[in-house]
Amino acid sequence: MTTPATVLYLDQTTGNQHDETDPSQTLLSEWGFTEPTDFASTASTPQSFSQPSDSISFQLQAGNDTGLTSLDGSPILLSAAKTAANGDTYFDAVVSGGAYDGEVAFRLVYVPTYNSDSQVTGYTLYTLLYNDAAPIRHGDPANPNDLATMTALVEALLTVDLQFVYSDFSGIPAGQQAFGVLKEPSLDPDPSPGISNDVVITSKVFNGTTWVDGTINTSNVAGTASAIGVGSQAVGTNEAVIYDFVTNATYTDSKNLDTLDITGAVSANRAFSTVTQLNPNNANTRADVRVWLRDGDPGAAMFDGADNTGIKTVYLYLNGNYTEAAYTIPSSGGNWTGPGGLSVTFENSDGDAAYEYAVIKGLKAGDRFEVEGDTQFNRLVVGNAGTGNRTFDLGVTGYSIDSSETTGQLLGGIGIYDDGPSLSAIGVGDTTLTLDESPLPTAGDGLLSDSVVFGTAAYFNDPDYGADKQGADPATYALALSADGLGSGLFALDLANTTNGKGSEILLYNNAGTIEGRIDGTTYFTIAVNSATGEVTFTREKNIWHGNANNHDDAESLVVSGGTLMLRKTVKDGDLDPATADLNLGNGVFEIEDDGPAFLFPAGKTAVELLSAAGPTAQTEEVLDWDPGTDGFRKLDLANFSGTATPGNGGFSVSDPVVSEDGTSISLDVSYGGQKIASHVFNADGDDTFTTYKYEGQVLIEPTQLEAGAAVKAGGPHPLEFRLFPDPQALAIMVTGGTRTSSEDETDPFTPGQLNTSAQGYAAGNTNQNLEFREAIKFTFTEHGAYDYNGMAAQAAADFKAGTYSEPVPGVDMGDYKAEGGFGFDITKLTGGAKVADFIAKATFELEGGGTTDVYFQFTDVGVNTKHNPKVFVGYDMLTGWTAYTWKDANGNSLRDGDPLEALNGKAELIHGGALPDNITGLDALEIYNNDVDGKSDTFNVTNPRFYSLGSRTEVVPEFNYSFDLNLYDLDFDTTTASINAKIDGKNTGSMSEQLLLGQSSLV
Repeated sequence: MTTPATVLYLDQTTGNQHDETDPSQTLLSEWGFTEPTDFASTASTPQSFSQPSDSISFQLQAGNDTGLTSLDGSPILLSAAKTAANGDTYFDAVVSGGAYDGEVAFRLVYVPTYNSDSQVTGYTLYTLLYNDAAPIRHGDPANPNDLATMTALVEALLTVDLQFVYSDFSGIPAGQQAFGVLKEPSLDPDPSPGISNDVVITSKVFNGTTWVDGTINTSNVAGTASAIGVGSQAVGTNEAVIYDFVTNATYTDSKNLDTLDITGAVSANRAFSTVTQLNPNNANTRADVRVWLRDGDPGAAMFDGADNTGIKTVYLYLNGNYTEAAYTIPSSGGNWTGPGGLSVTFENSDGDAAYEYAVIKGLKAGDRFEVEGDTQFNRLVVGNAGTGNRTFDLGVTGYSIDSSETTGQLLGGIGIYDDGPSLSAIGVGDTTLTLDESPLPTAGDGLLSDSVVFGTAAYFNDPDYGADKQGADPATYALALSADGLGSGLFALDLANTTNGKGSEILLYNNAGTIEGRIDGTTYFTIAVNSATGEVTFTREKNIWHGNANNHDDAESLVVSGGTLMLRKTVKDGDLDPATADLNLGNGVFEIEDDGPAFLFPAGKTAVELLSAAGPTAQTEEVLDWDPGTDGFRKLDLANFSGTATPGNGGFSVSDPVVSEDGTSISLDVSYGGQKIASHVFNADGDDTFTTYKYEGQVLIEPTQLEAGAAVKAGGPHPLEFRLFPDPQALAIMVTGGTRTSSEDETDPFTPGQLNTSAQGYAAGNTNQNLEFREAIKFTFTEHGAYDYNGMAAQAAADFKAGTYSEPVPGVDMGDYKAEGGFGFDITKLTGGAKVADFIAKATFELEGGGTTDVYFQFTDVGVNTKHNPKVFVGYDMLTGWTAYTWKDANGNSLRDGDPLEALNGKAELIHGGALPDNITGLDALEIYNNDVDGKSDTFNVTNPRFYSLGSRTEVVPEFNYSFDLNLYDLDFDTTTASINAKIDGKNTGSMSEQLLLGQSSLV
């Protein structure tokens, strides 16, 4: 028999097992199983052995331990052979002890195979895993496909009974032949590959004294060569057909027995033949049937009759076929009479009681008879022992290989491959873990840490644990980073970056299973996982940079560059084989929202409103706080300053804000018309101060005209004249002329001279009526009342003519009087190359408590591109009185150094005398002399002196309304703005009213 030496390999991977010939029919119920849903594999690749057999039995080798164990370590033992309901033989591998005690781990099944004649030609071994009951442990948990092997434990004992049936007679030529050869019929499988088991047919004829060689002949039945006869195509009286069972029969001439060659004989335990037809159909037809064991000589020598041994017939099987039982007639039972006239007697030859053969009477066409000898034989002889014309033809013949027992190992072993679990991830969907840099509750909506349980069916598919089922170990979770130092797409804050605050990229590192976002030794955030639940926790340690400076709550997301960040889930089956699945967490799952700066005010307010009286006063109260947010302070600045003054004659300016180094305070000054009117100090965490400063009332200039008809008229030259202002001013102006010796020295003394007047104004000198280079006009204020001004003028003219004239001294010779409100004049009759006036004005101011001070001003280009009569005056300053001396044009525009002119297109520049003291009480005198700075012979007249008396002065303190924005920036340039609105309330009489500093609400 064939012994399979190879191992049968099974695989625990789930599948179905079906009948190999009809996949729609399961074999499981035939083999004692109900059909599970996870039988491991299609009934494993079967191993077959091909010896034909009527009988096969299987047994275990010594011992029955397979060497395999169940998942709990209990041994798996092989049971004794059992027979299924359909006759198949099977063995159960049963777990002994433990949680699976008595459960079948797998089964071995032996299924017979049949040929087309329904003969058993072999057996096929099937192996089935039954893992629902008892999965098999495999030893390597790192390999989900490792192999567990059972050594060979099963043997088989076969009783061989192979039948050869010869029904094809086409190999026997027609006509009288010395012999015929029937070749081996096709068997599947071939019992002896390379060997042809053949039948040689010869005949004998009894001539009255002895048996001699005869011939054989074939005839047709229903058109087919299927009948064998002797001589005349039938087996007649005293004729016999001889069948010899040989191997590899060859010949060249079927009429010459000497051309036949064979290699040997085939021993059979049974041989049969059939009756094809009777001639005529006579119930008294008799056949003698016997078997012999002849010699084993090859070739024609086998048929010489020598060394033939008769074999005792033990059983005769009559009218049997392959589907119905025959009459079994033992020789030991004596004679037998059957139905239809059949009878059998057993006789001997030559007095040898041991040599018995069968004599059959009453044969009919279609009868089949088979002889079984007490030992094996290789020749069957069928003779006609009847009388008269009772002949028959023989048809299909054959023999069976005698019973023999063969024991051998059927199974080389069983190797069972493991089945590992499988697991897959679904994805994160739109799940995010969002932190917020805002202050923590209850101060804000900040969030230091956020968690999501990813170990659920929303993110991972249910694991398939396979045949081994779920192991005792639960699922575990771990974070996996493909490499340390990967970029996170998140960046640090950088104070040194004054463009947008963006710092270095934060890099990712795996520190013992926790993912850290770091730059050098500084950790900005961590990502950790609960290994048992898959809960991932995102925690921030430090603030990061956010790119949208216009959004205090924008989010920056972690996006891994150049690698992956995964949550890895691991499950294990019953023998601890692992399966893993990775959930991608590296693209937008983690995000951090920004925090921005904020100004903080009382509830319900959106701006700061400050109200105070004009100073000096300082109001202190906490009205404005600010918080740079968790990103930290970058800077404060001021923007959008605007303001109005009612009434107003100047402009606002604001100093550069001064911010403390830590960003907790800011201070600035506000000025108007060049004078500081207020200071602001804002503290982020403390009192704020609003300080206002003194700003005196402004003189509203209402000119007091000269008396009617008192305008300058032609006349002179004469040294002086007086012009009187009408009551109640009680003021006179003394006008004198003179010269200065040097225009280079503004302090060069004034030398009195002739005053030359004309209808176009005052001039000096005797030659013409123009104020030429170095000529001067002087206005001196004196009292109107007790003096004879006409007489004084006449006397002065006489004294001048006599050479004894000296200029009267104001306040001594003419009374103590001064201009308390201001003084103005006109420039007329511009002549010369450029037609402009370049002159020095010497102002003599009277001081409180006595004494005077002189201040010199240079006027340049007065009258450029204007018509005649530019107007100039010096007046009382609204905020600081005479201290700040104010030169203005006729429209009230300042003639300070460098300021543009709207009417005169020139400028006034202080050139000697320094800043005025603050104890001036009025103006005593004003001298004007031509210094023609460009030397182009420009000349002019001075006319229309105008006086502004104290009595006509109206003092008004302006009301200031101004506003500005404070901008607060954090480190990544998020900005918030506080609007500051301030009002300084001025009064036109008396002291300023004081109001408390009013704080308003913060911007939210």
